[in-house]
Amino acid sequence: MAIDDYCVPINSNDLSFEFLNAADFELPNVITPNGDAFNQQFVVDNRLESPALIIYNRWGNPVYANKEYTNTWDGDDLPPGVYYYQIDSECLSAAIKGTVTIVK
Repeated sequence: MAIDDYCVPINSNDLSFEFLNAADFELPNVITPNGDAFNQQFVVDNRLESPALIIYNRWGNPVYANKEYTNTWDGDDLPPGVYYYQIDSECLSAAIKGTVTIVK
């Protein structure tokens, strides 16, 4: 396989792969599913291919799960409050965990 390094082609059969780190992403900490077209859904960076998303309530019970999340979760009629999320992807070195607040 030839790899172009912008100077001359390099012939190699070696590929390197770097995992992405949680610090590489800015994720929302608030969503406001109120119909105003701003911050309606929990949006995950599209660099994560087929991320799995789990949302937990304050007691640690899962309230939403999707193995191939596509930026569609809007709170699912959950009451306002703080929820916890975990995002897994083959591209990540470790799961991304954090909180998101639903404000209505």
